[in-house]
Order: sequence, then C-alpha cells, then structure tokens
Amino acid sequence: MQKEIHSSYVKILAKISNSSKLETILSATCLKKLANLLLTLKVYICAYLCLVEYINLAQFCYYTSYQIKISFFR
Repeated sequence: MQKEIHSSYVKILAKISNSSKLETILSATCLKKLANLLLTLKVYICAYLCLVEYINLAQFCYYTSYQIKISFFR
C-alpha cells in the first residue's frame, strides 16, 4: 500500500513538472517521508516541504493537499 501511495504521489508531482526537473527537486528520502505523512493522514506536507526547502512545491501542496488526501482515501 505504501508503494502505491508513493507511486501515486510521484504521478501527481509529475503533472506539475517535467521529468528532468522532477528528478532534480525530489529525492527518494523526501518522497518516502511524504508517503509516510499521507499514510498517517496528516496534512503537514506544506510545512514539511518548506522545512526541507522545496519552496517551489509548497504552493502547489497548499492548494491541493486536501484534494490529494481525499483522492487517496476514497
């Protein structure tokens, strides 16, 4: 289940960025932590992104975190 959520989140992020940019701004560790946050149903993704200096994704997350949460757990 965690791998499925991880994969789904990558796909969502890929929609807002081309693949080469996606590889440079995200690391496997960051994605794993984001997947864990989603699994525990916490909506602190934006704050986490800011803390690890992924500021360019923080705004995207701010507007879509609620929709992401709903889509994963329908």
